[in-house]
Amino acid sequence: MLKWYMDLCLTPVYWNACFTQTMLDSISVPSQQKKIALIACVKQKKEGTHQACDLFTSAWFVKTKEYVEKADFDGYYILSAKYHLLSPFEEIEDYTEHLNQFKSEQIERWAQLTAQQIKEKNLDQDQLYVFGSGKYRSIASYLPDTHIEEPLKGMGISQQMSWMHQQSLQYAPD
Repeated sequence: MLKWYMDLCLTPVYWNACFTQTMLDSISVPSQQKKIALIACVKQKKEGTHQACDLFTSAWFVKTKEYVEKADFDGYYILSAKYHLLSPFEEIEDYTEHLNQFKSEQIERWAQLTAQQIKEKNLDQDQLYVFGSGKYRSIASYLPDTHIEEPLKGMGISQQMSWMHQQSLQYAPD
């Protein structure tokens, strides 16, 4: 009698638990998006082989990198005219290419290849913040389903430097 009573009472609980787990398993919960910065390379570079984060020497690049490292980004990459998408710690040789010397077809090809590298690293699933000119931001057209922010869009260099300086102050130690 006790077994019958237990089966009667516990069977709905068991089935309810199975149904609930099945429903939970079928729900696709998106993974937490990361906040990733993409910083454009610059013409001014150190000579020789260096980590990508140390190769570029312009005041703009240094200020942008400083801001990104202080802010709440989960990581950053460098958009390179020669190498496309670079990890900051990747060892590379200096180079002379920059997007300002590229023709529009070359920029389009660069943007396609760079967007492909972004997809291969699954960065297209994250929130991307592009720091660079319109030529570098052209990758957005090849990543239509990606959340892309362009915080410096419409600003001149001096405005960008000022904006990054003001943003960095928010993260200064007390």
